[in-house]
Amino acid sequence: MLVGKLKNEEVLLRLNVKVGDVGSISKMRQTKKTIARIMTILNEKGVEDHG
Repeated sequence: MLVGKLKNEEVLLRLNVKVGDVGSISKMRQTKKTIARIMTILNEKGVEDHG
């Protein structure tokens, strides 16, 4: 579980850097939706990995 959490934070950090570069509120909202989607996918994969 801890490994999955670290990976999620790493992804979030990378996305946050991109958001900072863009500096657009609408883009940030879209990114938050993307983050939520990525988190869901990662969480599902994490569950599968742990059986």
